[in-house]
Amino acid sequence: MKVSIQKDSILSIAQEFLDVEQEADKLQDRLDQLSNKSEHLRSVVLGLIVDLNNANPDNPLPKIFSIGGLLIDANEANRGNVKIHRIPDFDQIYKPDPTS
Repeated sequence: MKVSIQKDSILSIAQEFLDVEQEADKLQDRLDQLSNKSEHLRSVVLGLIVDLNNANPDNPLPKIFSIGGLLIDANEANRGNVKIHRIPDFDQIYKPDPTS
């Protein structure tokens, strides 16, 4: 292979490498931003649960409950953690048969 072709190949691949590295850095920055936002929102949900339970001590929310297709697990609320999951409705899993 000629030196000029090898030089062009090295340059092309090295430039692509730097482009990919730059894109990876941008994606990592975006991931960090989204992670921070999700943790903030999780804290807000936990704060609302705590406030609601403090305002209604005779009728607190259970540690695990669902709301609007979400499963809220506050078993670790005393450690500042709440887990939030999407849950499918029964009818989403087993579509009702309109003929039955």
